Amino acid sequence: MSSFLERFPGFKIHEEIARTKLSVVYRAEDERTNRPAAVKLIDNDHHGRREIEMHRRVAQANPSGPVHVMRLLDTYVDGDYRWIALEYFDSTLESIDSSRLTPLALMSIGVDSAKGLVEMYRADVIDDDVKPGNIAFKAGSGRAAHLDLGCARLAGEVPVGFTQEFAAPEILSRKPSDTSPCYGWARSMEYLAFGGRDPGSHHLLSEAVPWVGRDFARLVNECRQTNQNRRPPVPALYEQMKQLVRSRRRCRRCNAIAFDDGVCVNCGT
Repeated sequence: MSSFLERFPGFKIHEEIARTKLSVVYRAEDERTNRPAAVKLIDNDHHGRREIEMHRRVAQANPSGPVHVMRLLDTYVDGDYRWIALEYFDSTLESIDSSRLTPLALMSIGVDSAKGLVEMYRADVIDDDVKPGNIAFKAGSGRAAHLDLGCARLAGEVPVGFTQEFAAPEILSRKPSDTSPCYGWARSMEYLAFGGRDPGSHHLLSEAVPWVGRDFARLVNECRQTNQNRRPPVPALYEQMKQLVRSRRRCRRCNAIAFDDGVCVNCGT
């Protein structure tokens, strides 16, 4: 390991696990607790400082600690670079094999992600870059949590970044929106159900993936409306997802968990 990767005091850096145009993420170990961590190396610029600020705001707004937004463990400035240590995660939603996705797994991911948006909402933090690659699984608990707040902003601020495939139309036009995270959430749910394919916007999700269920499909459709004012606000999205999870049932034929009005993915009844 080069000396360059030994410049974050308190953390032992291991192998690289992810890379983007703006950052590199390594698997690491917190030498104070001997627990795994995810260490991110980014330029020490406005983008890096913003990401840290957003994480700290979320932590302050959730005194017991955010459960569905990755916790910031430590930071360190090293010349032109900035290190960020976060809770360790196993993988992101991009790596999920949708052919093996069950209704319960999709419901759990959907409600966890929506709760993460609420945790940010409490801090007036709006994430315009909600996408499968930015939603990870926490090590140990398996809970889904939002990972990258580099493109997050305060409510009312002009958007600072996005991923075109998952960004709301108004964000592409650089106009602020409080419901843009709901749009990214909906596109992420479609990504999971369709295995990364774009289903288009002319039909309900349940028409192509019957096991999803009409109520869930309608919620996804509402969240991906092009008009930001026709989408539910973040707290309403979370409350509706909680209700969907509570309304799950078991198939009378095979006992598999299904959506209340969806076809059983296990036996098709």
